Amino acid sequence: YEGAAPAFRDLVRSWPDAAYSYTASVVTDAGESDRSAPLELACAGAPAEMRGVRETAFGGGWSGLSWDRAGVAGRQPQFYELSTVGEYARKVVWNGVAEETGPLQLASLREEGPWAVDARVNSMSFASQQHQFPSAEAALPWRPAPWSGLPALRLAEADRGGVRLGWSIDRGPTDLAIGFVLEMADPKEGARFVEIYRGEAEDRAVTGLACGAEYLFRVKAFAGRHVSSFSEALAVYACGGPSPPVDLRACRLDEGAGPLALTWGSPEDAGGCPVEEYLVFEDTASGRTLLGATDGHEFAPSPEAGLRRFHVCAATAQADCGASAALSAWWASAPGPPVLRQSEPAPGAELLPTEVALAWDPVVPADAENAQVYYVVQGKEEGSEMYVDSTSRPIRSTTVTVGGLQPHARYEFRVGALLAAPSG
Repeated sequence: YEGAAPAFRDLVRSWPDAAYSYTASVVTDAGESDRSAPLELACAGAPAEMRGVRETAFGGGWSGLSWDRAGVAGRQPQFYELSTVGEYARKVVWNGVAEETGPLQLASLREEGPWAVDARVNSMSFASQQHQFPSAEAALPWRPAPWSGLPALRLAEADRGGVRLGWSIDRGPTDLAIGFVLEMADPKEGARFVEIYRGEAEDRAVTGLACGAEYLFRVKAFAGRHVSSFSEALAVYACGGPSPPVDLRACRLDEGAGPLALTWGSPEDAGGCPVEEYLVFEDTASGRTLLGATDGHEFAPSPEAGLRRFHVCAATAQADCGASAALSAWWASAPGPPVLRQSEPAPGAELLPTEVALAWDPVVPADAENAQVYYVVQGKEEGSEMYVDSTSRPIRSTTVTVGGLQPHARYEFRVGALLAAPSG
C-alpha cells in the first residue's frame, strides 16, 4: 500500500497459523525514511471437526446435548452455536461464548432434531480487526432418553470396612440396555471422584474401606449415546451398628434435688463410628413409643406417675443399635424427707456403748400409694465431712440400730427414702 491514510486494513486469508510480516516507511519530497521494525501477525484456521456430540438426560424429564470443545492451532474456539437442521434451513436455538476446556452441556431442549453444533474462533489480525471462520458441523439425529429424571442412589448395607449400594432410575419404554457408572470420593483426599464400577447391575459391594471413615458415592446411567447426569452424592460410613447402651438407671438429677430421669453408659462397641445421639423409648399400651433423642447420657421423661418401662438405643451416622435392656421404674414425685429421731431400743433389748437406735415415720407420695418404700441411713462422726452408709443395703423398716460406733463420741445421722416398683 502507498498513500496518505494513517492506517491500512489488509484482509487476507491464509493457511492455519501462516505468518504475515508488515513494515512501514514515510515518503516525502525529500525521500523515504528507514523501514520500521517488522510486525508479524498470524491468522487462525478453522476449528477442528466437532467430536463427542451426544444426547444427555437432565432432571425433570428434560434432555439436552453435550459435546467436547474443539481446539484450533493451540487455541480454544470462543463461540458456539447450536441449531436444528431442516430440509431447507437451519434454526439457531442457542449460542454462547465458552473459553474454558472440558465438556459443555445444554439442557431444556424440546424441539425435534437433527441437531448441528458449530464452533467459531475469532482471531486478532489488528487491534481493531477480527476475522471469523466458520467451523465444521456435526449433525446428530435426536432421540429421547430411555429414562426420566436422575438415578436414585441408596445405602443397602454397611459393615466394618465395606458397604453395599443400590440404585435405580425411572425407565421408559425402550429396548436399549441401560448401564450405570458408580464413582467414589474420599473427602479426606480432596473429594475427587473416581470410577469404581461400570455395568448393568443395580447394586454393588464396595470393600476395603477404612472403618468409620466417610465416603461419597454418585451414579449415572448410560444407554447408547445417552448419558444421564449424576445422582446427588451419597455420604456413607464404613462401619457396623453400635451395641446397646449399658447400665440404664432411674435417678434424680442435681444430686437428688432435680427431676426424675434416666441415665446410661456408652455402648461397649460403637461399631467404628462415633455415637451421634441416643433414642429413648417407652413401652406403652399402643406399643414402643419414641420419647425423644439426646446427645448426652441422661433424659428426663414426662412426669406421669405409675410403673413405666423404658429402653435406650444408640445411633451413629450409619446405623441404629438394638435397644438396651428394659428398665422398669416407679415414676412418681419424690417422697418427702423422713423426720429422723433417736429412739429407745426394742422391748427386752439393751444398747451397747457402741450402738444407737434410730426411728422415723414412714413416707409415701400420694401418687405412688402402691410403691415399695426403702430407706437409706447414713452417718458420720462429728467433724468428719463424709457420710457413710450405716446399713449394708436399703431397708424397709422405719427403725434401725447402728453399731460399730466409738463410745462417748458424737455422731450425725440422716435418712432418705427410695421408691421401688411393686414386686412382680
